[in-house]
Amino acid sequence: MLIYPNLGYPLMNIPYENRTSYYNALERAQVKKQEYIFAQWFIKKYLKENKKYIG
Repeated sequence: MLIYPNLGYPLMNIPYENRTSYYNALERAQVKKQEYIFAQWFIKKYLKENKKYIG
């Protein structure tokens, strides 16, 4: 999954306090071999963090 800041897309920031949920989502996706688990986590966090850029 790539994000292109040079095309106007903001980067994803994962503060230290929230890294546990990041690692949990990543691990669940790897263990279950279902990438959508991590993709779903990422999209939810990305949209929440960047509400001001959306519509």
